[in-house]
Amino acid sequence: MSAGQEQVAEVLADAIAQCEAFAPLRERFMGADEPQRYRIIASMLTRLADDRDEGRKDHSSGPPAAASVGADDHELQRLRTVNDELRQEIGRLEQKLEELRRDRTAPSAGATAASGKGSPPAPGSAQALLEDLWSRLAATDPPLGVAAENPDIRAVERLVDAFIEWVRFGNDFDQSVRVFLDRYTKQVPTLKRPWEAYVRGPTLSEVAAEIVSPETARPVSFLKTRLRMLLMWTVAAMAAADSTLHSIEPELRAHLLGPVGLGGDPKCTIKNYIEENDGPDRFMEHMLALLSQKLLETFGKV
Repeated sequence: MSAGQEQVAEVLADAIAQCEAFAPLRERFMGADEPQRYRIIASMLTRLADDRDEGRKDHSSGPPAAASVGADDHELQRLRTVNDELRQEIGRLEQKLEELRRDRTAPSAGATAASGKGSPPAPGSAQALLEDLWSRLAATDPPLGVAAENPDIRAVERLVDAFIEWVRFGNDFDQSVRVFLDRYTKQVPTLKRPWEAYVRGPTLSEVAAEIVSPETARPVSFLKTRLRMLLMWTVAAMAAADSTLHSIEPELRAHLLGPVGLGGDPKCTIKNYIEENDGPDRFMEHMLALLSQKLLETFGKV
C-alpha cells in the first residue's frame, strides 16, 4: 500500500474511532489485509449513507437543538470529505483487487521486484529466507545457484520440481541396481550380509520423504550415507563386471583344458564338452563365481 493509501486508511480509522458505532472496527481495520479493508470500507460507507439519509428525514420532521445540529453538521461534513476521497480510492482498489484475483502470483512478483530495487529484506522475512537458501546453493562446489539472483516463488517451485526429479531418478536407479547385485552377492556370505542389510533399509524415496517431513525430520546425513552406499555397490559391481568380461578368454581356455574338457578326457571333443559334460552351463557358473569374487575384492577398495 502506498503512502497516500496509508494516509487515507489512517483518516478513515480515526473516523471509525470517533464514531461510537464504528469504534470497535478500528483494530480490525488496521490489522486487516487490503481485500478485508476494502470490504470494511464498503460496509461502513453503506452504513454512513443509510445514517445520513435517516438524519435528513429526522431533520425534516422537526427542528433539533442548535448545538446538536451544529455538531452533527460538522461531523457529517468531515465524513463527506472522507467519503469523497475514499470513493475514488475504493474504485481504483476494487479494480486492483479484481486483477489480483485473476493473478494470485502478482503479489509475490511485485514483492520480489520491490525487494530487488529497494532496501534489503527484513531479517526473518520470507524474502530473506529465500536469499539465504540461494546463498547456500551458490556456496556448493560446483555452485548450484547465484546468490544475487533475488529468487522468487517461481524459483522455489522449480527447485522443488528438480528435487522431485532427482529423487525419482535415484530411486529408480537404486531399484535397477538391486536386480544385478542380488545375483552377484548371493554366493559369497561376506557380500551377502552387508548387501541384505542395505536392501532392508528404506528406499531413497522413503528417505527423502522422511527428511522433508516436519514430523520425522530425519537428518540429511542419513540420505548422504544411503547414497554413498549405493555408489559403492554400483561402482564395485561395474568394475567387477568389466574385469570379468576381460577374463573370459583365459578362463574359457582353462575351463576347456580342465576336468570338464580335455583334462578329464584327452579325447574330449567340443561336442562332448557341450552335450555330455554340460560345459557351457558349468562355465557360466564358474564365471558368476569369479564375478562375485572380483566384486568382493573391488567393494573393499571403493
